[in-house]
Amino acid sequence: MQEKLEFSNNLLNFIDSLERRNFDALMPGLTLLSKDVPDVKKSLLNQIKPLTELFSDKFGNDGYKIITKTVFPILDSLLYDSDESVRDKSVSVVSEMRKVVKEAEKEHIMKLTLDLAHEENNEKLRETAVKLLNDLAPDMGQELCEFFIVHEICSLGYDSKSNVRSAVARNLVNVSKCVSLECFYKKIFPLYRDVLTKDKEEKVRKTCAEVVSEITQVSPIERTS
Repeated sequence: MQEKLEFSNNLLNFIDSLERRNFDALMPGLTLLSKDVPDVKKSLLNQIKPLTELFSDKFGNDGYKIITKTVFPILDSLLYDSDESVRDKSVSVVSEMRKVVKEAEKEHIMKLTLDLAHEENNEKLRETAVKLLNDLAPDMGQELCEFFIVHEICSLGYDSKSNVRSAVARNLVNVSKCVSLECFYKKIFPLYRDVLTKDKEEKVRKTCAEVVSEITQVSPIERTS
């Protein structure tokens, strides 16, 4: 495992020294690393955004296509990983990747996030979706945020599992900052005030109390004062 971990940690330097003709043969190795132990998976995840930038900078659109064709299936897989730390790292990487990928891949990121949100038999994956929706909100623009993200967040706020509802309460702030006052007033604030703060589970109500100062900073009253 140590050798694989060292290799993964040094991927960027290794690949930067290779010639273009060797890249296609190397890609299956990245997929193999994504199936290893959690530490190796997380090390690989740390390299995905820099690798995408490296391939794009050195080989333009051709390099971009090569690397994204490999890393997006890897991200798709690791977002569903059984290890929570790997899932959390994957969320972080997917959020960062939106800054360096093209529109088609941004749409793919939104699709895989919505797929996670609809995993009815796995509450951990729905929690992951909540975190990712919150992270993606600032980069989506107001219209898409209101049309896609707010709808999913509000739906998950009524989830049957308290861990998911608690995650919604914890991750409302970014979304709240990215929507119109009307949308906030009609959809997000009522979810927080009338549903989550009155949840039957104490941990959900406690989470609401922990974020109340942040929520009030973007509340209708504060934003119109």
